[in-house]
Amino acid sequence: MSLASQYTLAKRRMKNLSRSAKKENYRLDANSASPASSAPPPSSFDHGVGVGGDDFEGGSYCPPTPPLSGAANPQFQTPSPPGLTAQGLYANNRPSPIELSDTMDDLLDTITNEIRTAGLRKGRENALVDLVSELREASRDQKQSCKKAVKEWALFAESTMSSKNGIDRKLDEIVVEHEMALKTSRLEAERKESEHSATVKELKDKLAQITSEVEACKSEAAEEREGHRLASKKREEEMEVRLQREVSRIKSRLAREAEKKAAKCVEGVSAEFMKKIKALKVRVDEGESLKSRHLELEGVHKRMEEKMTRESDEWEAERVNHSKAVDIMVNENDSLIRKISEMEKELAKLREEKMEEVEKQRQRRRVEFEGVEARVREVVCKKDAAIRTLLERAESAERRGAQLQKFLDELDQNIAA
Repeated sequence: MSLASQYTLAKRRMKNLSRSAKKENYRLDANSASPASSAPPPSSFDHGVGVGGDDFEGGSYCPPTPPLSGAANPQFQTPSPPGLTAQGLYANNRPSPIELSDTMDDLLDTITNEIRTAGLRKGRENALVDLVSELREASRDQKQSCKKAVKEWALFAESTMSSKNGIDRKLDEIVVEHEMALKTSRLEAERKESEHSATVKELKDKLAQITSEVEACKSEAAEEREGHRLASKKREEEMEVRLQREVSRIKSRLAREAEKKAAKCVEGVSAEFMKKIKALKVRVDEGESLKSRHLELEGVHKRMEEKMTRESDEWEAERVNHSKAVDIMVNENDSLIRKISEMEKELAKLREEKMEEVEKQRQRRRVEFEGVEARVREVVCKKDAAIRTLLERAESAERRGAQLQKFLDELDQNIAA
């Protein structure tokens, strides 16, 4: 049984005791107001309380039996004092002094005095006095238990209120912490978004710079190719002109010398004929040597033409490879730009649709950003390697052109010698 139910039961019992006492006072007052009645008035404790020690309100009411006369009841044939006979008992009826008092002890003291002055039998009087004593002890025990229950209930209410206040404080702290966490997460999201926009802007600037550099490299490579082509064509024309001049000069000189020698031979057949014949033979040998030199020069010219043709083919292949590399780089730049635009659209769409999933979106953005950065770095590294390769090829082409120019200069010097 809980403390509240015990307290309620104790209050109900006290009310029943007060109600029973009021009924007894009313009945005693009514009996004392009509002393001529043939039936004796009921005693104050002939009903409502059992001798066996039941509760004060638990006994059932039994109407009292009138006392028998002396002839009918041999136990009372001995003379009795005038005050103890039925006539004397009910002849001295008086209003009951039992009144409701402030405390239960005063009420029980009044009831005890009333029992002792009521003139009852000794056994009945002692039984009622014992019953009043038991009622007093039960009342005290009940009062102590009620006080204890009230005290425990007060402690329980106080602890409940303190725990409620503690729970309210804890809830307030949790609400404050949750608001701070939301504010921190919102600031973190704004910071990440600003950093992401700054990084995307920086990558766009780098991409534009790389694109401009690639365009500049393309224009420079085209100019260099055009210059090499024009220079090689010019050198070929110059070599052709020089060879033709040299051949015509040698032919004209040989013809003149032959005509001179023939005229000299025709004009005079003298002693010097043999000498001149020998000289002519020497000249013929020189002509043959010159002819062999001419043939050798023609072979050198053919070899130079073949070499220049091979170099032209190599330059053309390099130009084609360079054009392919440039086209690949341009395609990669276009695809990278499309990927960046697609990623921006995807990020905007994810930001609109999934604002509630802040943590997942932040992780996904971080992963996508790292992937984009890695791809951009990879593309930039590839472009740098391609640019370095083109620069190395251009330097090697310049070196080969310088070597060819040096060889042509040496050839010119040899021809001039």
